[in-house]
Amino acid sequence: MLNDLPLTTEAVLDLFNPTQLQEALVYQTQLDESVDDWEPRHLHAAECLCLYAELTHPKPLNKYAHALRKKLNLLGDNE
Repeated sequence: MLNDLPLTTEAVLDLFNPTQLQEALVYQTQLDESVDDWEPRHLHAAECLCLYAELTHPKPLNKYAHALRKKLNLLGDNE
């Protein structure tokens, strides 16, 4: 299992190619609504998507995962 990703999450995300994962990361980042309005499960899913992208396709997807992590306020002040 990838660094604490639930096996079912990992298995589902394995079904998508890097382009589809990128589209999902970009879509979530560009949503107009504040993450304060997101349900806890939505926040968890976004975090899992970032982790999966970073671990499985780091070169093409890191910048998109970074942008979503920034929106989720998961990055330190120095990043």
